[in-house]
Formats: sequence, C-alpha cells, structure tokens
Amino acid sequence: FQGGNLSNAIPREAACIAAVPFASKEQLRVRLNLFEAALQAEFGKNEPDLKLTLDSIDAPATMLKPEYATRFLQSMYACPNGVIRMNKDMPEQVDTSTNLASVKPTAGKENEWTIVTSQRSSIESSKIDVVNRIRAIFELAGMTTTHTEGYPGWAPNTESPLLKVMVDVHKEMYGEAPVVYAIHAGLECGLFLQKYPDWDMVSIGPTMRGVHSPDECLYVPSVESVWNYLLAILERL
Repeated sequence: FQGGNLSNAIPREAACIAAVPFASKEQLRVRLNLFEAALQAEFGKNEPDLKLTLDSIDAPATMLKPEYATRFLQSMYACPNGVIRMNKDMPEQVDTSTNLASVKPTAGKENEWTIVTSQRSSIESSKIDVVNRIRAIFELAGMTTTHTEGYPGWAPNTESPLLKVMVDVHKEMYGEAPVVYAIHAGLECGLFLQKYPDWDMVSIGPTMRGVHSPDECLYVPSVESVWNYLLAILERL
C-alpha cells in the first residue's frame, strides 16, 4: 500500500496490492463489483467515470503479515480526514482540518509502514485536540507515533490597525476595497505570532493557482501590482 507524497498536500493518488487465496478470486470480484455499484450510487454525479478494476499480477517478494494488515487498515479507516469544524465567526471558512497525507513503506525495514497526517487550525487548542485524537487511534492499534513541528494557529483579527491602513491604500490605488478573507493553510505568520504575540500582521501576495500540486502556477503580471501596493503601504507606516 502506498499513497500521497508531501505532508502539506492532499494526496492525488494511492495504490495497493492485495493477496487472497486463488479459490477466493471470484468471490473477491463479486464483492468488488458490489462496492463499485455502491460508490457509483454515492458519487456518480461528481465522478461519472468512477470504475474499479481487478487485475491479476505476480505475487510481490514481501507482503504485510495478516496480523499487521488488519490493524494497519482499521487504524487508517478510523483516522479522521478532511474538515473537522468550520469557523464560528465566518461560517464559510474552515477552522480545523486534518489530512491523511501519505502512506509509504518504511525504507530499509520489512513489514513496516510510515503514515503521515497533518493538522491545521486557526485555533491552536483545536489543532492539538485533533492531534491527540489521531495519536490515540494509532497507539490503540499498537503503533508508535511521533510529532514533528507544525504551523501554529493564526486567528483572523478583523480589528487590525494595519488592515485598516491597507484597505485605505487599496481604495486609493485601485478605486475599490480589497477582498479581505482568511485562508485555511499553514503560513509563516503563525510562527511569527507564536514568538511575537503583540505583532499586527496581514498576509498579501500575487495571484497563484493550483498551489501544492503539479499544476501550480503564478500569474506574473500580479507580482508588479502587489509590489507597488506594498511600497504604498510602507509609505503610510
């Protein structure tokens, strides 16, 4: 079983090899067809080309032992994935989420896999709660968990004095107020705020599409616009 790549990106694909006794091959095919029908009934409108196929291949040199496979699969099935809760003040904004980012065989070790999940939230306590919940799931399955440094929460401050200056400058330069919103992502500003809690910060940048994907691109003309905007803001401070 292997899927995903980066810890800060939603996985685009995953693949697995499953082994069953030869006598159970047709039974597996029947169950797969029933599962395909259930998926099509649930997701058919959004995924009209959804299809499951079953192919026979040579057995790999090593396989995950059955006693490990059950705990491995059940723990991933129990692991929450996606939006955990929305923001109370901005109902359209995701507040806390978790991402089952990647599953890979551990290099140089037999019958060992590494599962990576990442959590994000504008509220640090909410993020820690999800981290602890996921840790409990995998440790109950007998797995070892480790925690790496992540992005701390950065709650929106709609009363920011800096934000007011930036809105005024934008109106003067472009004849209209900027669209002010929060994004659900890990930003360096959260790290700065953790060390300097009294700082007033607003994040701006050029137009980008498909971030953290092979389709990521930058709209180059927007860079000059943002640069001129930044210079005008600095003149007011």
